[in-house]
Amino acid sequence: MLKFIGKRVAIGILTLLVLSTVVFVLMKTLPGGPFDSDRVRDPRVIEIMERAYNLDKPMHTQYLLYLKDLLHGNMGESFKKSGITVNDMIVRLTPTTMKLGAVALVLSVTLGITLGIISALTKKQWLRSAIVVFATTGVSVPGFLLALLMIYLFTVNLHLLPTMGLTSWKHYIMPALALSFSPVAYMTRMTRSSLSEVLRQDYITMARATGLSKISVMLRHALKNAMLPIVTYMGPLIANLLTGSFVVETMFAIPGIGREFVTAITGRDYPVIMGLTVFIGAFIIVMNLLSDIAAAVVDPRIRLTSK
Repeated sequence: MLKFIGKRVAIGILTLLVLSTVVFVLMKTLPGGPFDSDRVRDPRVIEIMERAYNLDKPMHTQYLLYLKDLLHGNMGESFKKSGITVNDMIVRLTPTTMKLGAVALVLSVTLGITLGIISALTKKQWLRSAIVVFATTGVSVPGFLLALLMIYLFTVNLHLLPTMGLTSWKHYIMPALALSFSPVAYMTRMTRSSLSEVLRQDYITMARATGLSKISVMLRHALKNAMLPIVTYMGPLIANLLTGSFVVETMFAIPGIGREFVTAITGRDYPVIMGLTVFIGAFIIVMNLLSDIAAAVVDPRIRLTSK
């Protein structure tokens, strides 16, 4: 097990290094600079600012200096917000994003698994077909489009729900639904497919033949084995929901990581872009690692096949 975990950790570190390198190179090769949109027009002032942030040095030197600071836990200071460090931004913005992500995660897991179980067990063709249609639609329709439709219906026409910030429980409804719509559909399809396959296995027939009740067979045998794909999917799902959605947070004016990321990209705020990229990338890698470990615990064959 330790060898399995060590291999996953090494792959995660390498992935994070490649991710940060690619993002850094892309930022530096794109035309324009972080101070082009500012009101400063004096070339001498711009030169002084670039020297202060080491932007006058070669690209590889800038990258090595950034990695050195990163190893010491310093992600730099924002170009656009004087005196505010990226570390402070992450500490301030993460709770808001994670609260919204937690609500969306609960909706995704609860509704997705419930609808998947109902679809796999129901004898009513119309109900099964309705769930399949919903799952197909959810996978096909992007969350931001659902957000636009909800804003038009519940805010513009009905005046029922607010659209800016997260100051009350009503503010969570539309952004949480927009974030969870696709995961609910995907998890419904996954649960339905996995559970249907498990119910056709011989050991399920044997369990039923021994006289166990339907509930006992479902809980002790079917669901336990059908949850492996769900466990594998949970890692990326948790990471994606808890690190926020760029578009959804921007549309609903939510002061979270996603909205700040979009603002930083628009303003070419290099330290913020790099810092949030590393933070989100590290979080996703950790969640994937925990997901792999959980899957290996549930099914030890995964550890054998990964050697």
